Amino acid sequence: MTPDNQPDAPLDDATPTVASQLTAVGRSAVAVIGLRGPRARHCLDACFHRAHPREFRPGQIRYGIWRADDTDESDGDGLGDLNVDRNDEVAGESIVVTPIGEDEFEIHAHGGVAAIGKIMQSLVRNGVRRIDADDYERHHHSDLLTREAESVLIRCSTTRNAAIAMNQVRFGLADWLRSWWANPGDLGELQDRTRRIMQFAAVGEHLVDPYRVVLSGPPNVGKSSLINRLVGYGRAITHDAPGTTRDVIACDTVIAGLNVRLSDTAGIRVDGDAIEREGIRRGAIAITQAELVVAVVSPSCLDELPTMRQRILSLAPNVPVLEVLNQADRLDLPPPKAACEPSAASEPKAASELRTASARSAAELPRLRTIAIEIPDASAHDDGIADLTDAIIGRLRPADPEERQAIPINQRQREHLQEVLRCDDLESALACLNRLAGAVS
Repeated sequence: MTPDNQPDAPLDDATPTVASQLTAVGRSAVAVIGLRGPRARHCLDACFHRAHPREFRPGQIRYGIWRADDTDESDGDGLGDLNVDRNDEVAGESIVVTPIGEDEFEIHAHGGVAAIGKIMQSLVRNGVRRIDADDYERHHHSDLLTREAESVLIRCSTTRNAAIAMNQVRFGLADWLRSWWANPGDLGELQDRTRRIMQFAAVGEHLVDPYRVVLSGPPNVGKSSLINRLVGYGRAITHDAPGTTRDVIACDTVIAGLNVRLSDTAGIRVDGDAIEREGIRRGAIAITQAELVVAVVSPSCLDELPTMRQRILSLAPNVPVLEVLNQADRLDLPPPKAACEPSAASEPKAASELRTASARSAAELPRLRTIAIEIPDASAHDDGIADLTDAIIGRLRPADPEERQAIPINQRQREHLQEVLRCDDLESALACLNRLAGAVS
């Protein structure tokens, strides 16, 4: 629907000028609007007041103000440029315009619904036809890999992921294939390049789909409270009685620009009732499907760590585990300064240093790779939570790929690249590349 509640126009003209919101609809920090067609430049001259009058060139960035009032009039002579008359105040939205090609532009603006609506209204007043993102993609005569990247881009809900998807539209696998065909090598070189791309398969998989993070551990160690702290509201019911959580409670959030689905699971114990045992079974299934398990213990149950480690290892031997000591303020010792750091990155405390802890706690604490601190009944206290989120992100995605790094962004692409790695001869591998590019065998 258009901002004035009119349906998006069908795409029936031979050479229409069209616009569409390419990023996911809804609240976001930044939104991207695609503008394409013979009147695209005229519309920008009418509405976009550039900070500098230089001509648009593909790949460059132009900053300025978008004036979206009803009195917009321009003859396209560039008089709207901000540096023509500094005494003429221009009120509007600060945006960035990036020329993509001949008569094609991207408008990067504030992601609020009202801001996007004003820009779209002004485009429509200047003869642009608003269409939905799928029609915009089909209208663009691009290759299959670029269309697939555009399809992912319009579903990204964070700026961090959208930036990666945008790079795949501009460069990505299509650019990588062109580079290979221009300078081909032998089978070993092709497979080495392919392995480099497949290192980022998880990044491409989670540009739209959330990372699944499961909190697991004994009853009454504060898993539900920890979930509530991480998402910032009371998603899970909390109570001092063990076994309060009877099912897998999932909630979606964004941490450092990544979509994350946090799952609170029933506390693991053997003497629960039938309903609780079913919840424990479902929690075990969630562990097998996770990208990360946050194993939570408290000072009162450190002796259960070996059993918990073995259980998680038996369920999901290849899933990374982040071990967390929750409610650490209940220990009779100062909390550690290097909270939430993997043990490989720092020397663990010796048991002899934990003089005021119980012998059991002293024996188990050094084995924890990660320590988080929660102060009960003090929701505004941030001790350990920021470190915990940093540790989670460090396990899920330590760094983003470089701008021109190609990554597989869907299952089809991943399968064809895996086929390349299984090939025993160059001819078969090149056939896989053709199928990756969209050739019909």
